Amino acid sequence: MTRTADTFNITGVVLAGGQSRRMGRDKAMIELDGETLLDRGRALLASTGCGSIRVSGRPGVADAIPDSRPGEGPGHAIFDTLEVARESGQDGVLIIPVDMPGLCVETLTPLLQPTSARCRAWEDHPLPVFITAQGALPDRTEAASVRRLLAALGTEWLAIGPDRSDHFCNINAPDDLASFRNPV
Repeated sequence: MTRTADTFNITGVVLAGGQSRRMGRDKAMIELDGETLLDRGRALLASTGCGSIRVSGRPGVADAIPDSRPGEGPGHAIFDTLEVARESGQDGVLIIPVDMPGLCVETLTPLLQPTSARCRAWEDHPLPVFITAQGALPDRTEAASVRRLLAALGTEWLAIGPDRSDHFCNINAPDDLASFRNPV
């Protein structure tokens, strides 16, 4: 199945349901340059042209996608997101983690290019990812890990050039935040 790059019918999703244990505080509410990581993620997805923006794992937040299995990891949150996209007639989902503030439009755009693959992600980085919503979903057990789910969905892995390697820095602990330098 070849998909088009019509981003209007793509839902952008910020994965923001983690417990932030290593950080010691809610990562989604951490501010960088006067903007929370959650708002930064939403703005980035809007900049890619996604027709709607949702937040996974944040009950009570507008346009939230609740986790059906809280605490069981992002693979299940991605699976939930795919179910919601399919039910709402979306072509696909562009999913980013809340704790990867170095991402930019230039990092996400290649994921949205036409391909016959069901998913597209950067090598060695299962997130961010674009996944088409059409087609059968694998068994829920495949969502035990993000990599396992992406393998079951048939992911095309893109090579990362040296100019993009800094974009995939995760902010998981206070030291990560202290040493973060925005690559864009």
